[in-house]
Amino acid sequence: MSDNTPKKRGRPTKYKPEYCELLVKHFTQPLYITVTVQKMSASGSVMDVEERIANDIPTLEGFAVRVLGVVPERLSIWANEYEDFRKAMSTAKGIQKEFLFTHNMSGKYNASFSKFFAINCLGMKETTHVESKNEHKVEGYGLAFDLTKKPGDL
Repeated sequence: MSDNTPKKRGRPTKYKPEYCELLVKHFTQPLYITVTVQKMSASGSVMDVEERIANDIPTLEGFAVRVLGVVPERLSIWANEYEDFRKAMSTAKGIQKEFLFTHNMSGKYNASFSKFFAINCLGMKETTHVESKNEHKVEGYGLAFDLTKKPGDL
């Protein structure tokens, strides 16, 4: 009896299940780091001062290239093939959003770059609201209702 199961072709995958934990660990960094800088006092003496600065936002590209030694596109392929890796990538993107929101709101990140990063790297979208002629805005609460419909029509 011969086995008619098609054989897989190509190189075996480099994917390992432990990459999920490694990915989340790579992204789980503190939002801020403390560095020691030298500053000159009013009297002219130099002293060491600790400053809290925004930590760099971790990226999928950095993880792929620096940690795993693969091209960044490989992560998307693995996310499509392995649900556990897809969940780990979702967690990583959530952490990226936290970095982005925290540092942008505190003025540590450039607003234009933050918008670019949110749209192009995190899949967020810029939306606008177009008001129709049947829609009346209640300004005090910022809510919109279609007042032409009766309660029974909903």
